[in-house]
Amino acid sequence: MRSAIGESDGRVLFDSTNAAFVTAITKRTGQATSPTQFSYTATADRMWVADPWEYRISTFNSDGTPITSFVHAIEPNRFGPRAMAETRARIAKAPRFMRGPNGERIALPDDRGRLDTLERESIRHFTRNALHVLN
Repeated sequence: MRSAIGESDGRVLFDSTNAAFVTAITKRTGQATSPTQFSYTATADRMWVADPWEYRISTFNSDGTPITSFVHAIEPNRFGPRAMAETRARIAKAPRFMRGPNGERIALPDDRGRLDTLERESIRHFTRNALHVLN
């Protein structure tokens, strides 16, 4: 739903019937995280949505009718050396347990298994930031 700041009414931009939207938010094999957010932008007469995993940008009329799709055929995006080191350090330092209300030990999600496959994980080409287009 897109609405003006401070307003509750608006228009639906993308829903589960839009294949480009569904593809953009679907996790693929080898990806570290599910894309809970995706990149898009909209004007009065056009909408653009980016598939962060495949480097695809699709354009739609304001009513949702597809116009075109651009795909940049490149390798999956991977962590650079600094991001790899930071991710490894964050996983290694993450707590493995917490204390419950009665002092019991509660296990937390453990990502240490990712350390063996981190070099092969794909990361998004686009983040949750809006796309910028010249219209």
